[in-house]
Amino acid sequence: MALFSEADLEFTPEEMEFFGEDEVITVIPTINLATTDSSLICIGGEWGPFRPNFPVEVPLWLALALQKKKCCRIQIPAWMHVQNLEDVLAEEQAHEAIFQPLPFHYIEVAHLLLRHAKEAFEEGNDVLYQTANLVKDIRMERFEKIDKGLQALEGPITVKLNNVSAMECNTIRHFFQGALNRFYKLAQMEEPVDMGLLGTASSQQTQQENRPPPRQLRRTQR
Repeated sequence: MALFSEADLEFTPEEMEFFGEDEVITVIPTINLATTDSSLICIGGEWGPFRPNFPVEVPLWLALALQKKKCCRIQIPAWMHVQNLEDVLAEEQAHEAIFQPLPFHYIEVAHLLLRHAKEAFEEGNDVLYQTANLVKDIRMERFEKIDKGLQALEGPITVKLNNVSAMECNTIRHFFQGALNRFYKLAQMEEPVDMGLLGTASSQQTQQENRPPPRQLRRTQR
């Protein structure tokens, strides 16, 4: 009996966001951290130094925690700038079989920043809404490509999925594993039977049939 069912192979959106919080982004501290070298030591590593107005790279979870305490300002990643997103969308639409390079957790990072770091979009709500719509359009365009690719599967083949993100992989994981397992089982059923083995088995069966029946032993009475 398997430890996990097929449904357990998929992660929830909340779990995917948890994984995405390890993505590194840039913040501008507004405080001087009261440690020896102004750095912060965590289980995942050492981050800093934290000095006012000096940009520093930290994981997203730490950036959101510091921003909540008014200890830093989050800088939106360059790939989330409107012009860059427009370029990515145009390339996605122009190439049906190619996925443009984006951060592995781009969907989760975008959702977290759009939800919890609205003040980081200094241009105002117009840029915020434009960014959200572009991320959504890119996501839909890429999922449409994945859907078309899955419909084209006709047998056990090697599938190349360059630049596919974590959320996109998670969405197709259940279908992909089930489909490839079925293709493998069908291929096993369609393999040609070794006639030599059949001949050996048939010969053994014939010898057993021609063998005389065993003698019946009679008990002697005293």
